Amino acid sequence: MAMYQPPKPKSIQRVGAITASLTMGMQSLVNSLTTHGEYATMYPEISSNVASPTAGEIPRPSGPVKALIDGGAVSFKSMEEKFAALLEAWEDHNAGRSVTNYDHPAYLQIVGMGDWVVPRLLEKLEEGDGDWIYAIKLITGHEEETAAMVGDGDQVIAAWLEWGKTYGKIGGTR
Repeated sequence: MAMYQPPKPKSIQRVGAITASLTMGMQSLVNSLTTHGEYATMYPEISSNVASPTAGEIPRPSGPVKALIDGGAVSFKSMEEKFAALLEAWEDHNAGRSVTNYDHPAYLQIVGMGDWVVPRLLEKLEEGDGDWIYAIKLITGHEEETAAMVGDGDQVIAAWLEWGKTYGKIGGTR
């Protein structure tokens, strides 16, 4: 005899739908920002400032790079500076909060930095910061978490670090 399973409250159903929608939206953002043709279409004012990629490379601006931080556009001399500023903005926003905000503009812009940022996010995992697992999943399209790992953040982090070593994202030349 099957056990009775009460229906999920509507609020839980809505959370599931919102999560699915955010995941699809973030993946769409990543795909758009990492495709040269769409990048040029989305940002025609700087498309002339984008270095032409060779096969398999993701285009990156050859001049100053910009980010939206605290509602304003900020220019940086390098992708590293942009990443550091977005990371700081996101960490400041989440400091002291009981719920981590993965749809914050800084987090989304880090995801939008694409493959370039994966080694840096894996470094954050090495430091024990599991908040970047979701971003790495979205950027890479990989799922390293098995059913046996659910709820064990250390195992999930270890699996992603092993993935990073296997694919040359950490532990050597990038």
